[in-house]
Amino acid sequence: MKLLITTQAVDLDDPVLSFFHSWIEEFAKNAERVHVICLKEGRHNLPKNVSVHSLGKEGGRSRTKYLFRLYKYVIGLRHEYDLVFVHMNPEYLVAVGWLWRLMRKVVGLWYIHPRSSWRLRKGMRYAHVIFSATQESFPHVSRKLMPVGLGVDANFFSPGEYAPAAELRVMCAARIAPVKRVECMIDATAELARRSCPILFDYYGEELPRDKEYADAMRKRADLVSNWTFHGKASSEQIRDAYRAHDVHVNATDTGSFDKAVFEAMACGCITVASNKALKDMLPREFQFDEGDPKSLANTLERITRMPTEDKKAARERMRKLAVEHYSLSALVTRILNILIA
Repeated sequence: MKLLITTQAVDLDDPVLSFFHSWIEEFAKNAERVHVICLKEGRHNLPKNVSVHSLGKEGGRSRTKYLFRLYKYVIGLRHEYDLVFVHMNPEYLVAVGWLWRLMRKVVGLWYIHPRSSWRLRKGMRYAHVIFSATQESFPHVSRKLMPVGLGVDANFFSPGEYAPAAELRVMCAARIAPVKRVECMIDATAELARRSCPILFDYYGEELPRDKEYADAMRKRADLVSNWTFHGKASSEQIRDAYRAHDVHVNATDTGSFDKAVFEAMACGCITVASNKALKDMLPREFQFDEGDPKSLANTLERITRMPTEDKKAARERMRKLAVEHYSLSALVTRILNILIA
């Protein structure tokens, strides 16, 4: 099996996309040869059967050069791949999907986001199959859609040393954006402070330029809450260590989006609470709250503060077991490749 992957970045230091490095490693275990075309190339340490081809964003912006290099790689490597896996960027399909079809390559698109775009609507016609976590995590109804769940590197995201503290240590790992419902988490933290419920909340992540106004508003809002801290950009290792050290990870993202952080936290044994309706069958009911409702989230966190230490430890073990058995990266990649080959 020879595979071509397209993605936005191959960079272990990228605060958002560093996780995809482990995806490439997993694909490489199952393929004779893997070529990766990315918009930006950074630090990486990939197996010998993987070659990375950058469109050159790390050297400056030039859409003309991007397109020229894309065609150069797609055509020049045409005898080096049989299958194509497009990760999250339908722009690749808009640009060269017709060419892949002409060359009789089997093309799969991975897409998880509640919003559509003309690029997605146009690009999806060139994909033979569309992969998403659930039906709800893809913005269109399509016969091509294959819900395959999510996968995390359960070897990297694993439990570490854990010791309960007097305060409930709560965290969220996500970029600062309206879809993440940061205000819900801040207001829930303030509500718990009014109830004299001991809690510390740590937020790891930063905003994209388009969300600066929202992020500034959230920082001002959080200034009024003494037990809330924004930590900004964090590496994968720092996020993993945070999962290990905190009692609870909160995901308040709107239904339709799907955050890998949910399953990373679970794999580290961190109790995960979420409001996303797409997760209703994946998380125990006692760790779910009503979407966008700070009081509902506060109630859920307050119940966890009252759990005996042994019950918290048992819940952490249950989270880890669920992640390993159902949401591991190796199982996900196997499902994807089996569908592409069929």
